[in-house]
Amino acid sequence: MSGVISNKLLSDAVSLFRKALAETKVSDDRDKIWSDKRPATSLVVDDLIFTTGSVPYLKPGELHNTPAGDKIFYPSSYTYHEGAYGGPLIILVDDGTASAAEYFASILADNGAARTLGTPTLGAGSGYTNGGIKAVLKSSGGIVKMPDCVRLRADGSNEVNGFAPDRLIPWREHDSPYQRATRAFNGISELMRDAAAR
Repeated sequence: MSGVISNKLLSDAVSLFRKALAETKVSDDRDKIWSDKRPATSLVVDDLIFTTGSVPYLKPGELHNTPAGDKIFYPSSYTYHEGAYGGPLIILVDDGTASAAEYFASILADNGAARTLGTPTLGAGSGYTNGGIKAVLKSSGGIVKMPDCVRLRADGSNEVNGFAPDRLIPWREHDSPYQRATRAFNGISELMRDAAAR
């Protein structure tokens, strides 16, 4: 099926995008997001639109250079192959892991593609996708830019709270680089032993 979009794949994608579009028009109380409650509708939809498009996975090259292929499966925009590395993936995180780095680590962790190691992340799981939401304060006339997106993890938690890694490393504020590296090495060794025991 390389280079060809099947009628079924195309019609499924159209249905999914129409359903997602309809979902955005349903009113919901978005204040829930800021109090760690999940909205029932609008922008937060389980198993609807994936970060990859309308399907979570397709084989490399399956829709490459096809009309609308990158809309159905975003990675189709690129020429890539799988299997460059097949071993375990461990990501070190700490309180300096924020924004895109935090998002990257949480996506891999949520999808079982990597284990995380270190200390809890900073918690910058909301951002400014279009420059933020501009609000003018009535009394002072001051302008405040507020985040215009939120990132919810697979378990429904808000990434703005940060996340604890799979294995905590007891790093201390005044550890030398050698001490930090030693503690990280010991933590990685423990994760590898755990994985081998499964």
